Amino acid sequence: MIQKITDGIIAVLLKAFPDITVYAEQVKQGLVEPCFIVRCVTPTNTKFLGNRYKREYLFTVQYIPESDTDAQAECYAVNEILWQTLEYIKVGGDLQRGTNMRGEYNDGILTVTVNYNMFVHVVAVMGPDGIELMETLDLNIHVND
Repeated sequence: MIQKITDGIIAVLLKAFPDITVYAEQVKQGLVEPCFIVRCVTPTNTKFLGNRYKREYLFTVQYIPESDTDAQAECYAVNEILWQTLEYIKVGGDLQRGTNMRGEYNDGILTVTVNYNMFVHVVAVMGPDGIELMETLDLNIHVND
């Protein structure tokens, strides 16, 4: 699911900023500025009733500006666009809404955080050998007269 959300974020970024490079992996050398770096930083999984789970995915979208002289103004302008751009993304063909967006400008880099939360229904848990880990038990109870 994390990769599907990452792909959805990248798709909307490329649509809104077609001339800016988007990275989904850590770049050690050859970073092209301006650029975006997309990462899932804290996924969480909370069990609800039955086989339902609430999955919360906190993503960061960092923007590294091209300008050294007007970096702050450039980042604030991009921040406004990102809040609109990241509000709805497509994940596996469905629209997913981003919530709790925050922008922070620090050391010449803009970091926008956004949550994508969803409920999932887990059907069966399979072991590494493809065998279902949970077995079924048939119980027949006979009551004497």
